[in-house]
Formats: sequence, structure tokens, C-alpha cells
Amino acid sequence: MRKGFFISFLFFISVSVIGQKNDVAQLLIPEPVSVTSGTGNFVFTSKTPVHVLSTDASAKRVGEFLSKKIGKVTGYSVPVMVGSKNSEINNGIKLSIIKDESLGDEGYQLKVSAHEISISANKPAGLFYGMQSLFQLMPKEVEADTLVRNVEWNVPVCSIKDYPRFGWRGLMFDVSRHFFGKKDVE
Repeated sequence: MRKGFFISFLFFISVSVIGQKNDVAQLLIPEPVSVTSGTGNFVFTSKTPVHVLSTDASAKRVGEFLSKKIGKVTGYSVPVMVGSKNSEINNGIKLSIIKDESLGDEGYQLKVSAHEISISANKPAGLFYGMQSLFQLMPKEVEADTLVRNVEWNVPVCSIKDYPRFGWRGLMFDVSRHFFGKKDVE
């Protein structure tokens, strides 16, 4: 009897340990290729700027969208600085276009430290997806359409690398199982 109880106990402990994931990875959908958590948080202040380290117009639009979204819910005026140099960045968000073949066209690297958030990608599409992951790491109130008070606007320190695992995305309908007609599918 004791032996059976002990084996059952060990089984449940091992399942619970295996089932635990990195806290940051649990916040993100879909799950990134790699996530490393750190300690501490990046805290947004009224002086947090967005630096776009590229002259690409699409990268600038991503920076402006990020600035608007954060500014709307925090009430902060979030300036977008295009063409800033790395040495000028203090306590800000940095968007940069890099050359990393492992990321492909839609991949990104998101690095959050206590002093800076950095999103790097090969193309502006990757910057956009990195920005979406950043929103998932922020408090849920970031999705509001108006100013939200009494929220601590921070992001956990982490490093994320993500890219699509497949070159295409698709959807398969099983028309006979779900009884969709031709018109519904089209």
C-alpha cells in the first residue's frame, strides 16, 4: 500500500514539474522559438521614447503605431525618434533592422532589460510581430482604447527569439465533418 502511494506521489510530482514552463513563455501566443527569463522589469515612464534605428518608412510606421498605442493607455507623450544612434538611447524602446538569416522575413529578437527594450528584425514585418509580443508581455490594460489609471506599466526582463517554423500558413476545413457548404467556405 505504501509502495503504491509513494509511486503515485512521485508520478504526480514529476508530471507537475515537467508541465511547468517559463513564466514569460506562458504569456505569449504562439509560443516563441526560444525564451530566456531574467529578473526585474523595464518600467515605462513619461520620458520613454521609441527609437527607430532605420530609415525604412515601414519601420517608422511600426514605431509610430507602438508610440500611439502606449501613449493612448498610459497618457504619456511617447516621442518617435528616427535615425537615432545607439549611444543616444537611454531608457527607451529601440527598433532596428538587422541581417540575421536565421530570422527570415518575419522573425524577430526581443530583448528586455531594466533600462531598454530592443526589437530587431530583418524586415519591418518582423518588427511588427516583435511589437505584438511586447504588447502580450505588458499588463492586459494595454488593449484598452482609452487612458487607464492605476496600472504599473512594466515588462519583465527577458530575451525572446521567434520566427515562423514554416514558410507558409494554411487552414484545412473538413467540410464533411463540420457540414460547411461551398458558399460558407468561400
